[in-house]
Amino acid sequence: MSRQAFGPAAAVFAFGLGVGSASAAPLPFFYLLPSGPTTVPTVVNTGTTTYQLWVDPSGINSPGCTPQLPGQGLPTCVGVYGPGDNVILARGSLTMTGFNIIQDPGGDDLANLSSPTQLKFFTGDPINGNATPFEIGTMTITNDGSGPGDVTLWSGDFLDASFNQGNDTVPQVLAVAAPEPSTLLLLGAGMVGLAVAVGARRSRIR
Repeated sequence: MSRQAFGPAAAVFAFGLGVGSASAAPLPFFYLLPSGPTTVPTVVNTGTTTYQLWVDPSGINSPGCTPQLPGQGLPTCVGVYGPGDNVILARGSLTMTGFNIIQDPGGDDLANLSSPTQLKFFTGDPINGNATPFEIGTMTITNDGSGPGDVTLWSGDFLDASFNQGNDTVPQVLAVAAPEPSTLLLLGAGMVGLAVAVGARRSRIR
């Protein structure tokens, strides 16, 4: 999927969610595909699945920015010159078993999956900037089926169109482990029991 084809639709969906606190410059929003920004966090079933990691910087509007000519940066003063110092942590039953970053032409992209529970990365186009959603790379997540777990962006920052540094909205939960069937059965049994108890109580009142 090309960045150009995906960008406008993702921008509308992502910031329609109202992620993070309201501000004059909403901060980058991260999500996984194919589940997409309207279903954050992604539910990861037992086993190993590979997703695309995306970021949407389209809500960052640099205050006081002087528009530039096309091809010389971000002419609309919207977007970033690169998200950096991003740290994603995995906990519980979820681990990150692989990450392949997409190298942006002219970029300084770097990723370090230092362990199954910690990923650090720099990304983006530091020459022309990014104003629409773009793919960072592919992330492989394993759910060992042992119970709850999550993959969460815990920290990060960016340079806006005026090269001012800002901080990502954190934490952002990107993925959670799917509930085990036994948990769902217990929940279902509890709901049935509650319905029976309510019905019996109503019968006694009548």
